[in-house]
Amino acid sequence: MKTKLTVFILITLIMVGTAVFFYFSSKPKTEEFTLKGECQINKMIFYYTDWCPWCAKVKDEGTISNLKKLGVEITEINVDKRTPEHQIRDIPAFVIGDSVYEGYKTFEQLSEMLNCQLL
Repeated sequence: MKTKLTVFILITLIMVGTAVFFYFSSKPKTEEFTLKGECQINKMIFYYTDWCPWCAKVKDEGTISNLKKLGVEITEINVDKRTPEHQIRDIPAFVIGDSVYEGYKTFEQLSEMLNCQLL
């Protein structure tokens, strides 16, 4: 009986360890790349909240920091602390020029909207 319990615990630990390994190894690592290029549109407003998982994903994936590396001036506005200057209905929201884009966007999508030429 004690042997069965030990085997069960070992198998469970191996499965949990494997799941954790694959979870962390499959996350995008855009921060690791050296970005070079320039964007024709160099200003953007990013509306977010601290409790929004999609807003956190934009930041965690390095999208905001990578756009800043390309020279984009990004104004980050937490809508829980400051009233938006633009009419937005959903977060995250991005204001590029006169256009408002709502919902999650990847680095690739935003760099295309900003007319970035990546080298």
